[in-house]
Amino acid sequence: MSGNANLRDLANELEQSGDYRVLKRLVPPLPMNFIGAPFKRGLLIDTETTGLDYREAELIEIALVPFEYSTEGKLVTFGKALDQFQQPKSPISEEITKLTGITNEMVAGQKIDIPAVEQLIKESDLIIAHNAAFDRPFAERLTPAFKAKPWACSLVDIDWKEEGYESPKLSFLAMEHGFYYKAHRADIDCWATIKLLAQRLKTSGDRAMAHLLTSAREERWRIWATNTNFAKKDILKNRGYRWESGENGKPKSWYADIAAKDKEAELEFLKSEIYDGHLPNIPMIHITALNRFSADLD
Repeated sequence: MSGNANLRDLANELEQSGDYRVLKRLVPPLPMNFIGAPFKRGLLIDTETTGLDYREAELIEIALVPFEYSTEGKLVTFGKALDQFQQPKSPISEEITKLTGITNEMVAGQKIDIPAVEQLIKESDLIIAHNAAFDRPFAERLTPAFKAKPWACSLVDIDWKEEGYESPKLSFLAMEHGFYYKAHRADIDCWATIKLLAQRLKTSGDRAMAHLLTSAREERWRIWATNTNFAKKDILKNRGYRWESGENGKPKSWYADIAAKDKEAELEFLKSEIYDGHLPNIPMIHITALNRFSADLD
């Protein structure tokens, strides 16, 4: 105990000098008993895979950490993590092993316990990932139970730039809040995200989790600006639209996700600035936390 106290004193002395920043190693908390109502149950997910495309790559590790939070975004209790490997059909490449530290020997004969995963999903009110656009499609391939719950993303549901952060990368955000961890392993990435969500943001002073909840509750529309004049591409790009090449049955066009409250204004913009006063019948998809980031939107 005295050794730890001495280290804390040294760390404080270094910090107070103004010439040093001291980062503390992230240590996951011990599991607690859940309280239940009025608190909600969150489930933090992280995956490791053999590649980036969920249509081709395979899941090799999944970690799930349940926790409770208040509707105002205060994290209250933390449960026991589930962290399991799964042997892929194809060998893990050296590149993936270097990135994740996961070897073919580690996953040999391993299989994810689907009933255990589905039980955690059933008990949860919200699924959270730091890059839900990546993790959710892989999770849905593992079990469709992930489709039945709303999702949120700590990468995009918090405006990190507006809050004074130079990067939304998890390891960078951790250092900004005084801790470090060994990245690219599913379990510790989950705990790092949870600790980050418990922090107060630099500019607003609000809890990160509160900002995430506000954004996750917001409904959106995906608007496809089809059959546009090539000369309009820079206007659309500067507006925040992204180009879709038309693969996998999606429209070959520019598209953007627009807040529901801004839908009519956006359609008016397209009518006047892109379609020369006449708005055609363009495709639109209603997006909520239930289908956001899902492979079903592809």
